[in-house]
Amino acid sequence: IPHLVQYFLRDTKKKLQDYHQKLMYIHGYHFIAQEQKTHHLFCVGIRTLFAYVSNACEELSNVSHSENFRRLKSKLDFFDSSLKHDLARYEDQARKKDRITSVKMIESWNIAKTDLVSALDTLHSRISIVDESISATTTTLQKFKTSGLLHHTEDSALKEFENKALRLYDTLRRERPATRVDTTPREIAQVVVRMLRRRDHLLNSCCGALSTLRQLLCDLIDIKAATAVIST
Repeated sequence: IPHLVQYFLRDTKKKLQDYHQKLMYIHGYHFIAQEQKTHHLFCVGIRTLFAYVSNACEELSNVSHSENFRRLKSKLDFFDSSLKHDLARYEDQARKKDRITSVKMIESWNIAKTDLVSALDTLHSRISIVDESISATTTTLQKFKTSGLLHHTEDSALKEFENKALRLYDTLRRERPATRVDTTPREIAQVVVRMLRRRDHLLNSCCGALSTLRQLLCDLIDIKAATAVIST
């Protein structure tokens, strides 16, 4: 809050000279106008961030992981079929006189199968987690769409406070100092106080929305990293 605005907020009954009264009124108006503009830019920023997060979520939703899963599943099926064939041939030759046996070779085959099954289960689990995360993020974004911050970048109450402060100054400017009844900053102080209450309410809403979008953005970064792991 500007120093001059702080000054007349602390003492709204102080009698002022014409020059100082006008100065306080115009400072009050500019302060209210600046807060209105700040809120407008905050809402524009939230809307832009929402669009970015929505597009990122849509891109991840369009990524299909089924092909990676089918590819790994086909490898497992081929390996399993090959393993059965090799084991059958191994048992056939193991019954012959000039047989060759190797426990380590059989163990390595079984370990390879176990590793492939484990990789398939891990991939399936990761795909499920990613799909659930994308679904949860999409649901949150759909709920966020109803926020008034996305549909109105200007608050009508703040705009009205700005207009009223300008009207007060214009009226003060037109009055003759000698005939002026109220020489205090009371009227502009009342408008500033009401504006600050409204601003704080809007600020809480904006910060809450920003916090939600920030968390969604962090979630999408994690999902994108997990998608990259699945793809490899």
